[in-house]
Amino acid sequence: MQLKLQLFCFQFRFSFRKNTSNYSLSLHMPNTEILEWTATAFGILCVYFQTKEKIIAWPFGIVSVLILAFIFFQSKLYSDTILHIIFLILNIYGWWYWSSGRMQLSGSRKVIK
Repeated sequence: MQLKLQLFCFQFRFSFRKNTSNYSLSLHMPNTEILEWTATAFGILCVYFQTKEKIIAWPFGIVSVLILAFIFFQSKLYSDTILHIIFLILNIYGWWYWSSGRMQLSGSRKVIK
């Protein structure tokens, strides 16, 4: 006997076998590829390093966006491809802006309460 449960993109399969006392649970993720998981991992690392204000976040973001743009182009999702090209440009600009030292505030600022 096999029971399937679909939750978002995850498909859980529960297998029960009569002649053995083994019960198995498998997780099947249809339509996911190693590139998608790699892009997701790089994206998560990018967000993590951004929260820690580390400049290394930008290359992780660029790799993530490049992989996703490639995936969307291969899937013929051209509007998403264009959107990720814009994200790529913004990531490159952000990396350049951060590394050029323009983010430092000049002079003191007055705080109004």
